[in-house]
Order: sequence, then C-alpha cells, then structure tokens
Amino acid sequence: MPVVSAEIIVPVDPATAFAVSQTTGRVRHRWDPFNSEQQFLDGATTAGKGVLTFTRQRLGFSMVSHYVSYAPPTDVGMRLTPG
Repeated sequence: MPVVSAEIIVPVDPATAFAVSQTTGRVRHRWDPFNSEQQFLDGATTAGKGVLTFTRQRLGFSMVSHYVSYAPPTDVGMRLTPG
C-alpha cells in the first residue's frame, strides 16, 4: 500500500509549539485537518488536567476526551470517555 508523508520544520520554541498543539477553534483549524470542531466542556477555557474536550472529526464522527495529565511544555495524557 502506498504511503504519503510530509515534513516541515517550524522555527518556534518547544513551549510555543506545545501551546499551539493544545488550542481549539480557529487556531486549531489552521493546522489540524482532522478536526472540524473542537471545544472545551464544562466551562473550561484552557487545556489542563481534568478538562473534557469535545471533538468532531471532519467526516462527522465525534468523541469526548479527558486530560488525565498536563505538563507543559512537553507532555499531555488524554483518555477517551465511554460512549
């Protein structure tokens, strides 16, 4: 099976790259083709341990995930919620 890959070097420091990787909304849509919609739930406004997020994939599938760890600027752990 053919494989397509691409690589780009982005000249930003790790903390900035990490912060961008945890965005939602318009910023997320500029770099992440997977998501058509993503938002924090339960009144959260930023990523963090215990925060829930709703994500809708561009073909319509959706999921709710839960941050189980959050250690900027290097590590995030997430778990899909049941359902």
